Amino acid sequence: MFSQLLARFAKQPSVEPGSVLFRSGLDMGSLAFLEFIMTLEEETGLDIDVDVLDVSIETAGHLFDRIAAGAKPAA
Repeated sequence: MFSQLLARFAKQPSVEPGSVLFRSGLDMGSLAFLEFIMTLEEETGLDIDVDVLDVSIETAGHLFDRIAAGAKPAA
């Protein structure tokens, strides 16, 4: 579900773990990124701390790992 949802917001047919999120990769804008995070929260029932999503995240795989490590069930 993560990859399909990310692909939808990045306007790409598919996303792989090594896909670069910004710039020369998926070229995902900051607004699309935030909309993706909010939709992911709604569809999974997770509370994702956006403060842990910093510039060190470069690929879809990094993003997935960071979210999986820090997400909590929504209250």
